[in-house]
Order: sequence, then C-alpha cells, then structure tokens
Amino acid sequence: MLKTLAVWAFAAFFVAPALAESKQPPRHNDQQQTRAELRGSETAPVFVKVIPPTRPKADLDREKAKENAVVSDSNRLTDFTGELAKYTEMLAYGTFALALLTAGLLTLGAFQIKDNRRSITAAENAANAAAAQVKLGRDEFNATFRPPPDGPACVPWHSPISFHEYARHRR
Repeated sequence: MLKTLAVWAFAAFFVAPALAESKQPPRHNDQQQTRAELRGSETAPVFVKVIPPTRPKADLDREKAKENAVVSDSNRLTDFTGELAKYTEMLAYGTFALALLTAGLLTLGAFQIKDNRRSITAAENAANAAAAQVKLGRDEFNATFRPPPDGPACVPWHSPISFHEYARHRR
C-alpha cells in the first residue's frame, strides 16, 4: 500500500510536469526577435517613469509635520535612553562602592570579634584572680581568727566586745 502511494506521488510530482512541457508547442524565434526589437521604443520602454500624483499642500504639510514629530519623538527617546544608561552606570558605581564598604565592614567586624574574644579572656582571668584573692583573704581570716575550740563559735554583732578585743582574747 505504501509503495503504491509512493509511486503515485512520484508520478504526480515528477512525471506529469515533464509530460505537460512536452505537449506545449515549440516557440518561434520570430516572436522573441520582435520583442527584442520593440524593447526601448515608446510602446515597450526599458524604463517606466512613474509620475507621482499631485496632492494638496495641506496634506504635504500635515505629512511633513508627522515626520517631524516622529523624528522629534525619536530624538527624545534617544536622549532618554542616554540618560538611563548614564544613571545605570552611576548605579553600578554606587553598588561597587557599597560592596567595597561592606567588605571593609566585614574586615573590621572580624578584627572586633578577635579583640572582643581577647577582652573576654582578660575579663575572665581578672574575675578568676579576684575570686582567688577573695578565697585567699577568707583563708587568711579563718586561719587568723579561728574560734577556740572551747570558746564561742562567733562573736555576735551586738556584743560589747569589739572585734580587736576578740582577736586579742583568742591569742
């Protein structure tokens, strides 16, 4: 079925036009010569000059005004496009400057983080030293003013004995 369809398509596209050309009558050279001889005369000119129709001056002025308006709009559009390009360039430079400033801030932030860590370490060391000093003072106080095994455990604040007398009494 497909082969038959292909044969008919081949016959329709290639064989039929060839047969149609062979059935046409042969051309006479006389007709071609007469056409060549007529070329360039007034009846068959080589170039045809077309004269445009005349139009009223108002139409011409209106058309010229439209063309001028189009040119004016085109020039304005070109100017606006140039300004837009200039503003875009300025925006790109501003964005680049902001990127540089952001990088600088990040660098300064890294230094500040490092400095804060050192400050925190120093504060921890100072707090530890103060705690050690308090512990040393408490230990020294307890060693110096330890209550006697047979005496009172502590001196009440409302006692008539002063702290120094208590210390002398203990020795």
